[in-house]
Amino acid sequence: MNHMKLGHTVALAFMGWYLMMPPVNDLVAPLNQWFIIDSFDQASECRLDRKSFYEDGLSRTRNPKNKSDFDLGKEYLRCTCIETDDPRLKGN
Repeated sequence: MNHMKLGHTVALAFMGWYLMMPPVNDLVAPLNQWFIIDSFDQASECRLDRKSFYEDGLSRTRNPKNKSDFDLGKEYLRCTCIETDDPRLKGN
C-alpha cells in the first residue's frame, strides 16, 4: 500500500502548468494548436502570470495602436493555464 501512495506522490510531483494563448483570430482552434507562453511548477504561479497577460490584453483592446495590437490584446484575454498532462494537448 505504501508503494502505491509513493507512486501517486511522484506522479503529482512531475505535473506542471502551461500558460497558453490561442492562435490570433481563431476562436475554435483545438488546444494542441495553442501557443505555450511559459511553464510553471504550480498553478498559482501560472495564474499570477496569466493575470499580467490579462491586464495587458485589457490595455491593448482599450487603447490599440493598430488592428494587430487590438487582435493580440483579445488573445491575451483568452490566455489560460492548462495542466501539462491535459489530454487535449495531444490532439486527435
